[in-house]
Amino acid sequence: LKVASFRKGETESFGIVTGDRIADCGGQGASLRGVLEENALGALKAGAAEYPLAEVTLLPPVTAPEKIICVGVN
Repeated sequence: LKVASFRKGETESFGIVTGDRIADCGGQGASLRGVLEENALGALKAGAAEYPLAEVTLLPPVTAPEKIICVGVN
C-alpha cells in the first residue's frame, strides 16, 4: 500500500497510489497524519475521485508533523 499527500488545484488531500494514478481518500479522515495516529491505514479505501499523478502536486507525506527529528553525521 502506497499513500501520498497531494494538491489538486487549491485542494490538499491524501490518497492511495496505484501505478501512475492516485485515488483520493481525503474524505475518510482529516489528514494522513490523523489516519496514521488512529492506526487506521489498513482501513483506507479508494475514493470516488482518481487522478493521474502527472495532474497533481505531491506534498510531504505528513504535511503538519508534530516533530521533526534531525541527525547530524560528520
